[in-house]
Amino acid sequence: MKKPSLELLRQQQEASNEQTPPQRLAQLASISIEFARLVAQNPTAPVDLLAKLSKSDDKLTRQSVTANPNTRIEILLRLGREFPKEFLENPVFLLICLENPNFVQTIPEDTLSRLLRCQDAPLFLLERAASYPERRIRTQAVDRAPLNFLAKLVQNPYEDVRMVIAENPKIPIPLLEQLGSDESVWVRCTVAAHPQTPIGVLEQLAQDESEEVRRIVAAHSQTPIRILEQLARDRDREVRWSVAAHKQVSPSSLEVLARDLDSQIRCAVAKNPNTPPELLSVLQTDETPSVSRWAKYHLKRMALK
Repeated sequence: MKKPSLELLRQQQEASNEQTPPQRLAQLASISIEFARLVAQNPTAPVDLLAKLSKSDDKLTRQSVTANPNTRIEILLRLGREFPKEFLENPVFLLICLENPNFVQTIPEDTLSRLLRCQDAPLFLLERAASYPERRIRTQAVDRAPLNFLAKLVQNPYEDVRMVIAENPKIPIPLLEQLGSDESVWVRCTVAAHPQTPIGVLEQLAQDESEEVRRIVAAHSQTPIRILEQLARDRDREVRWSVAAHKQVSPSSLEVLARDLDSQIRCAVAKNPNTPPELLSVLQTDETPSVSRWAKYHLKRMALK
């Protein structure tokens, strides 16, 4: 392999040397792509030259420009979408975030999305992105947040952020309990649907002013019988229907629901495999065909066993 000439070595050193005059750096960058890459890494490269190199067809040159602390912020925002890791590791990024707490809110959506996907995305970025105007970004930020960081986000003003926290399968129980009293109906609904929601919280939500919340509690697989008995007399028909269809509902609740004025609720009782035969015998004479058919069907199945 032919050794590089002394002149080539000297030019390479010039391209990397922080003392090289700006005019000379521009000359060197125009000689070849290899020199352009070295100049793009030089922290004293003039901002105008870096702006020119940021439009290079060479990927490694653009990558080096993104990592250069002398690059203008508007160029970093553009290149950050292509090179998010270099943007995050550029010392300018942290400096600007410290000087301007609202800077993250100004990052273009596509660029910020790429930053959040980075393995080493800093926690402060996740926290600030959780209040970004676009929901997709907020959700992405919360999804990336470690469990021990969720407590800092639980007071976020956006209900969709709190919903994503409540959906987390590994959410700490104290946070579920806290979100169970959230002002947002949809956050409380999310808590009511969580498989790990404590019984005490389900009991609280069974008395929620929102029918939507009570409906979800009535359908929850872990809702205790005593709460289902309470909900069997709920004023909302869909709550009562959910109880009638519940696999753990007690015979006494089924008896109450079998007398419900709503035929669909009586039908749910007739369909429930836990409905006792004496109750099915009553329902088989129901005036609603679907109710009587299901009651007769289950009675026949019981007779065949």
